[in-house]
Amino acid sequence: DRFPERLSGGQRQRIAIARGLVGNRSVILADEPTGALDSHTGEQIMLVLRDHIDAGAAGILVTHEARMAAWADRTVFLRDGRIVDRSRGDSLRDLLADTAPRI
Repeated sequence: DRFPERLSGGQRQRIAIARGLVGNRSVILADEPTGALDSHTGEQIMLVLRDHIDAGAAGILVTHEARMAAWADRTVFLRDGRIVDRSRGDSLRDLLADTAPRI
């Protein structure tokens, strides 16, 4: 029973993602889908997006977060509107694993 203006940014973002995934879309365009979310909820959103992609949807994700980019099968790095590098998901995941803080 809440009006949109009374929802938090994270709540609005989760609703927008849910609306975007209704109907089993064949293409998913996601611009900073985890930007307003805490890390736990962001991981949950990425799992849902990954499930849709594994089921056959094509996904294009724009993010500034390396840990979210690591979910991708292919990564394209842009600087000033130009492609500066490309990689496969495994290489980015390996890099993050190598540089992650040890607990």
